[in-house]
Amino acid sequence: MESEYSIRKATIKDVDFLGALGGWIEGYFDGMSSNLLKSNLISFNFPKENLQKAQGKMDMIKEMLHIERPMGTYQLEYVYVDNDHRGKRITQQLMDVHLAYAKQLDPNVTKAQLSCFENNESIIRAHERNGYQRIKRYVCDNEDILKYLPFNVKVLLEKTF
Repeated sequence: MESEYSIRKATIKDVDFLGALGGWIEGYFDGMSSNLLKSNLISFNFPKENLQKAQGKMDMIKEMLHIERPMGTYQLEYVYVDNDHRGKRITQQLMDVHLAYAKQLDPNVTKAQLSCFENNESIIRAHERNGYQRIKRYVCDNEDILKYLPFNVKVLLEKTF
């Protein structure tokens, strides 16, 4: 089951998002892999002609994006914090809410994972300060990957709670 929480600041004229984060328990819904869910979302949302073009690059892209996730592990993905509010621990607040929710859904959930590009050193350090450890690196040696993704190395981080 996927959940999304956000922290907002309210102004008189408008509501501005400070940050948002998506997360789910791997396999919680009928044992379905998040890789299958993501590929279904991609095929549903992108035009068929774009998918056909991408098909030729799929092996290269798959090296970076296809990360096997253990069933029952909480997956944290798609974090966003507004530039004006970075450095205020909003990501950590969002993660804390997600992990509390995961424990409510399934008390057996004891690990959380997230991945990011290795060149995003500031976010990796922030996650490490919050108890996450690097457990695996995914490297794509094909330099063409940089035409599609911001870096050629992803890091998987994990935290036991």
